[in-house]
Amino acid sequence: MGKTTPYFGSYNQSECIQYLLDAEELCKRHENKNLDAPLQTFNEGNTDMVKAFKKERKSNITKLLTQYDQRRDDAIVCLSLVARAYSNHFDAEIRDAAETVLNTIDKYGKSLHRLNYQSQTSVLSNLYNDLTTETGVTALAKIHMTDVAEEMQTSNNLFNETYLARVEESAAQDQIATGELIKVSIDNYRHLVSIIEAYHTIKPDDGYDVLLKQLNELAAKYNGLISSTGANEEDSEEQES
Repeated sequence: MGKTTPYFGSYNQSECIQYLLDAEELCKRHENKNLDAPLQTFNEGNTDMVKAFKKERKSNITKLLTQYDQRRDDAIVCLSLVARAYSNHFDAEIRDAAETVLNTIDKYGKSLHRLNYQSQTSVLSNLYNDLTTETGVTALAKIHMTDVAEEMQTSNNLFNETYLARVEESAAQDQIATGELIKVSIDNYRHLVSIIEAYHTIKPDDGYDVLLKQLNELAAKYNGLISSTGANEEDSEEQES
């Protein structure tokens, strides 16, 4: 039986939490005594994780962060897609301008909107500096993306200022706790799966095969949510490291 690994590094926070809760529910339904201890640890970790997440969601600053993060995501995605489209333009000057913008973006990697908060803030700031050189400004103007580059910088600055404001309030600790508790739950999940796999090897007829198939299907379902963005297991492992 092939194994489908959840791409935790490519899920957003709410998707990651929901996956872990869904996996817990699947394991509970099998009512296997051999899994009681690791499942209890998994349950306790998930409970703490959800409590921290709910507290963090109440922060007004967090809502602003989400809005500004989406704005900068939209800007960089728009800039990339339009530049890629113009790279096929019939006018050679416009094609060259689009290639200049694309090469400047690609210098920082793929899917910049998927970087973690701190990395994205730094990368977009450096990208803006590169795009506002004489060559960059000319290229942006050729493909009518000057205003989008400015929006990217404005929203990125707003995000950074708001992020620093959140660090100064108590809700910042909730956010840090949520991220750390998600990592703990992921470790608990992996430990639980390793135990299920071990028991399946020893007692292949005790229903472990069915549970593993269900967990594989769950992972495939969640991985499918991010497949359209080009995320893959290699990206996931890179983000988790």
